[in-house]
Amino acid sequence: MLGERAPHRKPAVCAAHSLSRVAQLPLVTPGTLRQSVYHRDSRPRHRFRVRRLTFTMRDILAELAATLEDRKGSAPDSSYVASLYASGLDRILKKVGEEAAETIIAAKGGNDAALVHEVADLWFHTLVLLAERGLHPRQVLAELERRAGVSGHEEKASRGSTRGA
Repeated sequence: MLGERAPHRKPAVCAAHSLSRVAQLPLVTPGTLRQSVYHRDSRPRHRFRVRRLTFTMRDILAELAATLEDRKGSAPDSSYVASLYASGLDRILKKVGEEAAETIIAAKGGNDAALVHEVADLWFHTLVLLAERGLHPRQVLAELERRAGVSGHEEKASRGSTRGA
């Protein structure tokens, strides 16, 4: 009715700024990315206001993990990730190894932009590996949180002889 306020709705993410393009957004502060989110204003003519929403690394990894999980059931010719899954664990491991080698080469080359690009590739293929094994990035984050504040020497010693160096 006239004069009544529209019910509050959760903002919808603009397709142009979806998480699939989050890597193209400017880094605002360490560990956070900013992304514009639009929602309908309650005024007539349906104008849009812009609000800022901060995505943490955990949010980005969870979104990417969900996308990788969705690709598991896809036809191999439908996406790169689906083709990796169809090729099996050995192919995924080969890609992780290739990306690790390219990361080392980029680090030795001194080009920071190239290093960031290669680390992103390495992380991506490592996430594909985790998904292939039925694991989630939150498990890796939990392990890193467990290690926070623990000396590297102490953490390594706590592993005992059951794991490699």
